[in-house]
Amino acid sequence: MSYEIKIIVTSQKGVLDPEARTIEKCINDEISGGGLGIEKVGAIERLIVGRYFQYISKQPSKELARQEAVFWAENLFANMIIQSYEVESIKRIRK
Repeated sequence: MSYEIKIIVTSQKGVLDPEARTIEKCINDEISGGGLGIEKVGAIERLIVGRYFQYISKQPSKELARQEAVFWAENLFANMIIQSYEVESIKRIRK
């Protein structure tokens, strides 16, 4: 069997995320009269920037696919000191 795995990795709450703060500032500066020419929509706060991982697992069961996803998330995809992850979905696929 094959399973499509989707994992999202983001900074933990309270950890400074310079990329998110820069984007957030740019959007809010634009709203208050910046020069990017973006249509005014509204201010934002607490923007979260993350990474998205999707792959096909060849594990024989959904439980083993979940264990594999957790292993890869904790050991390769996320820096567990400053990031957290969510296994967004594990979906069986037929080939």
